[in-house]
Amino acid sequence: MRTALVTMESISAYSQSNFLASTRGPKESPDVFEERCWREKAHSNAAGNIVIPAMAFKNALDEATKRLQLKVKGGGQTTWTKYFQAGIAINGDIELPVKAADVEGEWLMMNADGRKGGGTRVRRCFPVIREWKATVPYIILDDKITEDVFEKCVRESGLFVGIGRWRPEKCGLYGRFNVTKIQWS
Repeated sequence: MRTALVTMESISAYSQSNFLASTRGPKESPDVFEERCWREKAHSNAAGNIVIPAMAFKNALDEATKRLQLKVKGGGQTTWTKYFQAGIAINGDIELPVKAADVEGEWLMMNADGRKGGGTRVRRCFPVIREWKATVPYIILDDKITEDVFEKCVRESGLFVGIGRWRPEKCGLYGRFNVTKIQWS
């Protein structure tokens, strides 16, 4: 078992769209409700800081590995996908130095049903962080995963898959990051 401490910085803004647990009041308009509750779409910890869920980085890495289709040497047609899916973990969300109460909101006209191409459009607000830096501890549980293959896949995850709402994987522009350093232990 090894740990790769991956230091990264944003190339584009990062936006979140966490589940809204609040419900609209009986006489509350949709706009008033959105204005009151949009910050709940941010993922935050007990201290009130914005966090990037660990699974955002894990899912981005898994998707990048699947897209690359790199073959395991001596494994015939076997790719690294299953090794990365089962053999890498990230324990804990990544805290950013931004309070959920202070996060910037981005107002957009969105499909009311949340589906692309839907009919009715409504105003929605999403939390957005314009610039961020983080160090993510990837735990490599599978000794078959080599440092060079991991590095290629984690770099690909930041450039072509991304994290958060409106990321490249979903035809968006947000959530891209650049890997600036990888420290192995």
